[in-house]
Amino acid sequence: MDARAMIVPGQFSNLIKRPHFSLSWTFVVLNILVFAGTSFFFTKWPSVSLGQGLKDKNFAVSISEMHQQTLDPIERKGTPVPALEALRDHRFWKKVRTFPFTGDQVQIEKNRAMLLKFQEEYYASSQYQLGLGALETSPWAWVTYQFTHASIIHLVGNVLFIFLIISYLELEVGFFWLVSIYLLGGFGGGLSYLLFEGAGNMAMVGGSASASALMAFLMLIKNNKLIPWSYLLAPVPRGYGVIYLPAFFIFPFYIMSDFIAVLWEPAGLQSAIAVSAHIGGVFVGLILGIIYLTEEKLKKYFIRTGVLLENDLTDEGKI
Repeated sequence: MDARAMIVPGQFSNLIKRPHFSLSWTFVVLNILVFAGTSFFFTKWPSVSLGQGLKDKNFAVSISEMHQQTLDPIERKGTPVPALEALRDHRFWKKVRTFPFTGDQVQIEKNRAMLLKFQEEYYASSQYQLGLGALETSPWAWVTYQFTHASIIHLVGNVLFIFLIISYLELEVGFFWLVSIYLLGGFGGGLSYLLFEGAGNMAMVGGSASASALMAFLMLIKNNKLIPWSYLLAPVPRGYGVIYLPAFFIFPFYIMSDFIAVLWEPAGLQSAIAVSAHIGGVFVGLILGIIYLTEEKLKKYFIRTGVLLENDLTDEGKI
């Protein structure tokens, strides 16, 4: 289980408070509206009928062999890749219609028809239209992918984490910083995804990279100071609550799980939730955290030397 699902910065009690206009609630509403819009305007991908066909054992074995045949000699491995990994490679899709596959031609033609249907549904999906991919991606996708989610579970996990951490950070830094961390963290995560995952994979969606950037920023600016962490082990008495720990104590578990997943986690069909993007988000969060701390030190220096007056630094003047 992802560490984000078990422990998050902030307090769950913030969730039951009366909503009021704030950046944290703005991000929640925006993500929910985008999810509702994509659910209404885009069809589910893959469809139920196609999903059942993809689970067929004969299809899985045959599709791996077909994928192996389309690879360049230098790319071929000793054994064919798993079917799910083959399906994620859209370079393979583009060869399916005309490639002269060898083997059981009846099964190959059946696979070909299913793959063309798979491709058609994918190109009509919100993951492709709004997600960030290596090919045929619009400039807007660098922003839209950060607010688009693959499923309700994906949405709830990210929105819960983002809401709690922004609710906490709003007490520390201003609007400009939080929006910058979210968006630039998403840009960094997108770049990391494209570098790690290669040119063939499907488009990515989700705010996980932005959440990772916020987490890294929090760790750096709070460091060894105690902050509240809400944990959820089970929805039963004593299975959830709040503990106070230094930010740096929890952060390594987040980043460690991401690096391990990038190296060893098997790829799923949709590949919408890219763990490699978390790493890019973390690096952006750390860089912005260093800039923020440097700025704070300069402010203190200017106040001490009389260049700035402390009264000039109001909450509205936070950067």
